[in-house]
Amino acid sequence: MESLESLAVSKIVLGVKAHQEATVFSGQQQQLEQAQQVYLNTLAVYAVDLHLRSLGIQTDWPSSDSYQAVAQTLMNVADLTLPGLGALECRPVLFDSEIMYVPPEVWGDRIGYIAVQLNEDLSEATLLGFMETVDVETVPLRNLQSLDTFLEHLEAWENSAQNVPQFQTGKKPVSAGRLSTQSDSIAHLSRWLDRTVEAGWQIIEGLLDDWHTDTLEPAMAFRQVVPPSNLSVPEVIQCGKLLTLDDEPDFNQVRLLVGLRSQTSEGYEIRVKISPTQDPYLIPGLKLLLLDDVKEPVFQTQTRSKNDFLQFTFNGSSGDRFSVKIIYQDVSIEEQFMI
Repeated sequence: MESLESLAVSKIVLGVKAHQEATVFSGQQQQLEQAQQVYLNTLAVYAVDLHLRSLGIQTDWPSSDSYQAVAQTLMNVADLTLPGLGALECRPVLFDSEIMYVPPEVWGDRIGYIAVQLNEDLSEATLLGFMETVDVETVPLRNLQSLDTFLEHLEAWENSAQNVPQFQTGKKPVSAGRLSTQSDSIAHLSRWLDRTVEAGWQIIEGLLDDWHTDTLEPAMAFRQVVPPSNLSVPEVIQCGKLLTLDDEPDFNQVRLLVGLRSQTSEGYEIRVKISPTQDPYLIPGLKLLLLDDVKEPVFQTQTRSKNDFLQFTFNGSSGDRFSVKIIYQDVSIEEQFMI
């Protein structure tokens, strides 16, 4: 394995323009943690965008999820669209961290993951290396591949049209398929905290031990931010529902889990997860989508060869509406929610 020093490229100065972009994007967030996260994500994307364009590689940041306020609110996303290739995830790494944190919601539909190390005063960024695929939240920096390998990886993607993702940036519509079902009822998540659950849903006890206490890796919070000592433990609940993906109820059945965690400032954290009911892994090619209140897709992930679950986490406020859609071959199932 190459040393981290050999992976580093020339440092990228994060000047006034970079911090102006980060300030604008983070200022659109209501939650402090989310604003901090967006600020760092923006600096990371800015650095990668500048570096790639200096190499003559075309980028399209404005069409990326990381450039959209709604997507930034719903997800921990730091993607950069490369036209004709797909979305490249640019993950910020603070100066004293030894890992690259990759949230589950960006594990799929990426052509690669770049680790961007930010110095202590956020004035410089260094591109450390990349990973082609990721299926864990913490990637040790020592496991990164070199940026030369990344450029070879891009060239291979460009020469392989069959590898171009069909859903690159989370904005293209997805066909509903021949067998499409949509729940007429709307699940009111805030009522779940009072244990009032709609028909078809069941409260799942004891499955929330892995719920993250923060939306950021602990090292990602700004050093000067000190959390208050009198924070109460947030209320958490999770409910499940069984969904059948074809006409045979004993086959291709998945469990949809939706969790709600109340925040201290009138907001909520939502976690959506699908897992198999019998087999150890989900079916390859199974897609999980998040739709906004007008049924536009804002995020998608899908199973590969061995995925025991698909999951994403986002923040919302009382009254927000969204839908979750599961697609497998000709089958499309949609569930509607209100916070």
